[in-house]
Amino acid sequence: MITEENTPNNPHIFGFDRFIPFFGVVEDRNDPLCVGRCKIRIFGVHPEDKTLVTTDQLPWAYPVMPIVGNPASGGSGHSAVGPVVGTHVLGFFADGIDRQQPFFFGVIAGGTGQFAYGSPQATPAAGGDGSSAYGPQGSGPLASQNLGNLDPNKPVFQKGAEIAALILANPTFKGLKDFHASALLGNLIFESGGGLEVRREGFRGMTKEEKIVPPPQSAHGSPNGWGIAQWTNTKPNAGRYTNFCNWAARNGKKVTDYDANVGFFIYELQTDFKKMMQALIQGGTHTAPSNPKGPHNVDTIEGACKYITGYYERPSAEAAASSERARVKNATAVLAALNKSGAPVRSTAQPKKAG
Repeated sequence: MITEENTPNNPHIFGFDRFIPFFGVVEDRNDPLCVGRCKIRIFGVHPEDKTLVTTDQLPWAYPVMPIVGNPASGGSGHSAVGPVVGTHVLGFFADGIDRQQPFFFGVIAGGTGQFAYGSPQATPAAGGDGSSAYGPQGSGPLASQNLGNLDPNKPVFQKGAEIAALILANPTFKGLKDFHASALLGNLIFESGGGLEVRREGFRGMTKEEKIVPPPQSAHGSPNGWGIAQWTNTKPNAGRYTNFCNWAARNGKKVTDYDANVGFFIYELQTDFKKMMQALIQGGTHTAPSNPKGPHNVDTIEGACKYITGYYERPSAEAAASSERARVKNATAVLAALNKSGAPVRSTAQPKKAG
């Protein structure tokens, strides 16, 4: 019976309360009641900054399950295990404009980490066969290869995820997507010998003390590559290694400091490689100045990896071709680690199509 208390003007009656759907990202699936509830950071409702609203402070969202074959009443049926952390979901608020009691009923096709553009559920990192490992528009020979089992728990990928999160949090790179940042780190991991180590090229396998002996500033050429990005000079006292030495000196750091390596890497992205970052944010297809095999579709992790290889790392065409599988594999593992870490990312930004 319609009364004064439950008229359409009452914002607390379901159906009269302005139905409010939402998109969000799962941050916790360890439901103590074991009924499939998840803590979901809801876009536009909860702040991206987790220091303002922590995961623990998010309300439990209840899953809406089909009436056939579900165990909601204690019977047998499908188990309410919930989506993995990082998955994007669609739901609604049962209490309308109060927005305190969320329910969710579906996941967004395309995977985790980005709204429709992330690490697809079929990637090796998620236990799939790798047949669609590079996003919804993946193409080319790599897209059909099984990259093997990736372990996002390995320290190198966790370290890569930490640096990727720093890049995503930098306001200079607003609009950059998580798979772009992961592609940057996939290249960095390959260049640094698979460990993101501060070391000198050619000192691989030496002792820790020998690895951190930098080349003289006047050195040039590939044998004198240095640091997590293997910076080199093109001629004596001129080039990216000298730029790093000068930047470190200005900032009161040593080139053997890990934070100096990370700091200069981000500084390069803001300055000398600003156009590269703008192209990634813009999306579509782009050709790197040093990559004759372009253009590459940077709306996929595969294409972004190849574009960054040609633009930032600049190996020969032969070296780029022989290493591309390893670089993409690293990037995919970093993305999985980034999603697992729960680091705040700009997950609602969608890539633009090429014009």
